[in-house]
Amino acid sequence: MLLAAAGCAPGTAGAHPAPGARCGSAPGPSAGSALPFGLIDVSAVPGTRQAWALAERPAGRFTAPKRGNYLLHFSGLSWTKVVTFRRDIELKGVSAVSATAAWVWGDHWPSYRPFLALVSEGAVRQMRPALLRDVSVSSIASGGTADSWLAGSRFRGRRFLGQVVARWDGTSWLRVPVPAGARAVWPEGTSGPSDAWAVVTRGFAVNPWLVHWDGVTWSRAYRPPASLARRGRVPMNMSAAASPGHAWVAYTEAGTNSGSDARNPPPRTFSAYFDGSRWQMVPVPAIADSGLAEVTMSGQDAWAVAAYQNIRGVLYSHLGNAWCVQRLSAGPDAACFPASISAGAPTYVIAVTSPSSGICRSGYAYIYDGHRWRSANSRAGLRPAN
Repeated sequence: MLLAAAGCAPGTAGAHPAPGARCGSAPGPSAGSALPFGLIDVSAVPGTRQAWALAERPAGRFTAPKRGNYLLHFSGLSWTKVVTFRRDIELKGVSAVSATAAWVWGDHWPSYRPFLALVSEGAVRQMRPALLRDVSVSSIASGGTADSWLAGSRFRGRRFLGQVVARWDGTSWLRVPVPAGARAVWPEGTSGPSDAWAVVTRGFAVNPWLVHWDGVTWSRAYRPPASLARRGRVPMNMSAAASPGHAWVAYTEAGTNSGSDARNPPPRTFSAYFDGSRWQMVPVPAIADSGLAEVTMSGQDAWAVAAYQNIRGVLYSHLGNAWCVQRLSAGPDAACFPASISAGAPTYVIAVTSPSSGICRSGYAYIYDGHRWRSANSRAGLRPAN
């Protein structure tokens, strides 16, 4: 089925959803006070109203954030600072395993030695199996306590030795074949040992394609149609999300040089939806004309946030219908860049922002409850771990 869908021609976009609570209601109240740190990444715990997030140490108005990170847990009502990592550890991502456990990964600074740990019940268990020795993790996708997928690059000094893909079975990391032709892999979603998705490229983030694991082998699931390319532009920066029987991809098509002019038009953003049998192209609203930073799914619903833009709204689609915009408040938080978005259920989605230039020097968080987005930024709600 997936092989038959690979590289298919664009289809027609779904019908616009009828106005209603999901896209027609007014935004929630202003975000109010910012959280006392910048937010890097967020991962909702499936089936709950809880989430894990990474935060960076605060910085001055004209200085970069200090190295070192916090791991935060959001209970749905309040934030808890679970772990404060040393300043020589620079984390890059978090993936929820359960309400009490999450994966974190990054590097030691300035040596850039890889760092991978499972944080459970507040205890940090650093992972150093032989399979992952010298592997710098690029991404982890988790589907529960016994189903996590990892990919990364193995280096010896500065020498690249290839990609490594592995699956956590609840006890140990097991090697999985690397998708054919891949020099970079980013796991994007899993619902079991026989259903995993990943974005792959031959290097960097240019000319990506999507692959699917069926328990035995990887197959190509989607590749951007060559017919979309104009004036030497190429697809890049692909993001994907999946739930059983459904998937989304989004990517930007642009020139590989910086800037745009009459010879190098502004980037175009594309998205495509997989309904279990075929892919169809779905137009992306102008609010995300600079690209999509991340796509997330729960069941038949999907959300996405724009890249390199102020967070004016969140894109939403049901069953591949045309994206509509769920508006956010227009307070000072709207000047912040979207950093990450993650869905735990159709009625629980969390989005976070990172500091940017101008007036946004802290992080903000928003929760979607199935009707509208609300603030989750109370400083009073932040408390240390017991």
